[in-house]
Amino acid sequence: MIVSAQPINKYFSKGSFSFDLLLLGNDVQSFLEELKEKRQIISMDVVGVTKKFGLLRLKHRSGGTISSLVRRFGGIIVSEYVNDGLENWKIVLRSRSARKFRERLTDYGNVVKYREEMLRDFTDLPSPSQRQLQILEAALRAGYFDYPKK
Repeated sequence: MIVSAQPINKYFSKGSFSFDLLLLGNDVQSFLEELKEKRQIISMDVVGVTKKFGLLRLKHRSGGTISSLVRRFGGIIVSEYVNDGLENWKIVLRSRSARKFRERLTDYGNVVKYREEMLRDFTDLPSPSQRQLQILEAALRAGYFDYPKK
């Protein structure tokens, strides 16, 4: 099973965070079944799903997550995605927090690769607008992403 997962529009609240999750791959249904078994998931709304594409709305417990660690250190998550079982993160932190963040990061799992870069100029990547998400939902419901095409 090879599925890529891209969280979008993450919102934090006390003890949890909510986000939309875009899934792409050759077996989204199986990935979805595995996701339902995760204890950290508080609620999951399947907006639309096909064999190779899915859009979910999730509410997730924030304790013990990399997202909560980044937030605790005052960082910004630029991007995060899962591809073939590996999580990939781009995070912006103050340089004085980087060493302590790195030390704590190993508490959250096996770190395969870690790299620090100094940023001179940084602009945050835009999140999809509510209208763009509505269009994506409508396309899912209409079968635009179904394969084979009807």
